[in-house]
Amino acid sequence: MGTVAPDGRTLLVEHNEANGGSESIWTLDDPAAPSEIRRLTVEDGFGRRPLTSEIGPDSEIGYVFTPGSNDVTVVDLTDGTVTTRLDLGGSAFVGTWDPSRTKLYVPVQTADEVAVIDHERREVIERISVGPSPYGATSAQVRPQSDPSASMALAIARLGISAEQPETTYCIGNCACGHRL
Repeated sequence: MGTVAPDGRTLLVEHNEANGGSESIWTLDDPAAPSEIRRLTVEDGFGRRPLTSEIGPDSEIGYVFTPGSNDVTVVDLTDGTVTTRLDLGGSAFVGTWDPSRTKLYVPVQTADEVAVIDHERREVIERISVGPSPYGATSAQVRPQSDPSASMALAIARLGISAEQPETTYCIGNCACGHRL
């Protein structure tokens, strides 16, 4: 997966390669010719099996979800270095920012909780018990008005009736579609 910084100047890319995988940092100063400026591996203190990432609101700090290490690797994008690794106490592969982009919410599937990372402090500040195997998180300030047709579609779906033909999807590994090897 690739994640572009909010300022549009930096890209993080996860690589599934030998020795636990790696993370590359790219500059997008010339969008027509992106350039890799650093590749981090376990030898650099990076976690194992990087899967997805998020970039802080300042575009200077990257958070890479490394389910092979049960942590989040925090990367200084300016220096191209690992600054710390945040122990999640279980496997997680994704996170989402709160609306103000100050906290990162990370569903920890094997711990049945959501870890809350404070961006300014770069640490886990809270753990929210949410029940079995949380798989994703969404954060919003307001809820949209109810849509009667969407409510009807939801009621029909709960009955197990499908109005559409399902699409076939395939992926490798533990990803957002729920497929597991």
